[in-house]
Amino acid sequence: MAAINLGISTVVALFFVSALAGVAAWFIFVWAIKDRQFENVEDVAHRIHDLDDASATTLPADQGSKG
Repeated sequence: MAAINLGISTVVALFFVSALAGVAAWFIFVWAIKDRQFENVEDVAHRIHDLDDASATTLPADQGSKG
């Protein structure tokens, strides 16, 4: 009988641990939404192209002419 009670208490403990992990994940998700972490996720991918274009069009004065 002691083994059965130990199994039940383990299942109950694991249930509460998983419920706590789920609540923590939910709060992190809600925080990310409120902090606008998911706004315009494509912007970072396109920003690298803008940086490459800007650096290619502007050359420092000493690199423009050899001589």
